[in-house]
Amino acid sequence: MTPRHALALVVILLPAMVNADETAYSSLGGGGIWTMPSARTAPAGSLTLGGHYTSPDVHIPLFYQPTEHLELGFRYSQRQPRDGQQRHNYDPQLDIKWRWQEDACYCPGGA
Repeated sequence: MTPRHALALVVILLPAMVNADETAYSSLGGGGIWTMPSARTAPAGSLTLGGHYTSPDVHIPLFYQPTEHLELGFRYSQRQPRDGQQRHNYDPQLDIKWRWQEDACYCPGGA
């Protein structure tokens, strides 16, 4: 491994190591891994803006965590024309997540 490759690897992995205990964000913007949502929430006051292109779709998520228990999100997706369609399909989405109970040792979502 060249020093250049090692530096690139550190730059890519450093944010994951620093934020290991914090919420991971899915490709759709909310807490979770890839496209699987989870019950985890970010710290209060967090604002997340993202964007990604997954051929042939474009997604732009905006998420805000005003309190420890409430997550608000807005996603705007554009689906490219398929199979001879002439126009794009636009899909705005609104997410609201309320964490009503803390996780317990052996029972997620409750004691």
